[in-house]
Amino acid sequence: MDIEILTVKKKLTKSLLNQMRFPSLEVLRYGEPLGYLINIIKDNYQAILIKHKLDYYIISTHYKKGEILVCRKTGQWSQIKKFETTMKCDDWWKAYQRTCKLAKDQIYV
Repeated sequence: MDIEILTVKKKLTKSLLNQMRFPSLEVLRYGEPLGYLINIIKDNYQAILIKHKLDYYIISTHYKKGEILVCRKTGQWSQIKKFETTMKCDDWWKAYQRTCKLAKDQIYV
């Protein structure tokens, strides 16, 4: 699969994927999930590649929801994203679930 980054066409590589950023709420809401990747991202079994405007983002598919936080545990470490209110957490969770449902195809690198 080839992706276009700021009018420069590059081959999608593991190195390029590991440099991609975590998506914001706006990206989760309005971004286009291109598909999922398996065993490509370090410490992340399955991740979703998202395109939003001219940028690309990566997010894990293994988050679990708490009252005001979402977390994911991988091996011996965990990642936690805390929110100020329950409403903000719920908004993020709904956008995240939408993104996970729309990522149907596997991307091979």
